[in-house]
Amino acid sequence: MKNSSYFILLFTLLISCEKGPIGEPGPVGPKGPTGDAGANSTTAGPQGATGPIGATGPQGPQGPQGPAGNPGVGNLFFSPWKKPIWKMQNATPEGKFFIGEVAVPEITQHVLDKGFVLTYSRINETTSNTSPFPYGSSTTITFGGASYRFLNNGHSLGKVLILHQNTTTKSEAEIQTELERLPFEIRVSILH
Repeated sequence: MKNSSYFILLFTLLISCEKGPIGEPGPVGPKGPTGDAGANSTTAGPQGATGPIGATGPQGPQGPQGPAGNPGVGNLFFSPWKKPIWKMQNATPEGKFFIGEVAVPEITQHVLDKGFVLTYSRINETTSNTSPFPYGSSTTITFGGASYRFLNNGHSLGKVLILHQNTTTKSEAEIQTELERLPFEIRVSILH
């Protein structure tokens, strides 16, 4: 009977209660701690070992030809090694002066105006010891017991000029024959 009284009381309260208006929301609670990183997060595990290199694939087809490049800053040319052709220039009390001409037709007016010429010398074709021989410099070689000094007298259209001063009492023909027998050679590199 006691249970039925509670039931009647509860029933009466439920019937007599009316729903009131919704109240204001309460304040926001504090933020909770960050959870553990999931499988798709930026937190990554340690890097694994590098795998083996795979087999090389087949070569692909050739691509289309690209556009022409810009003109280069210059062209480089090397002349072959050549012996000077010697001619008597003049005789003075200081000795006999000979000019050796080395024909280099690649020394054009364009090269003289806008290019750059470097001269090299060597004793003969069996030596690998080549030396820069710039304009105004001299070099001395010994051959057959005699010493010969040569001066790079510069270059002009189509040729390089080498000067030799001989102070011996030999004749012009003897000196010219000796000079032609010397294993002295010249080459140039031209940048234009």
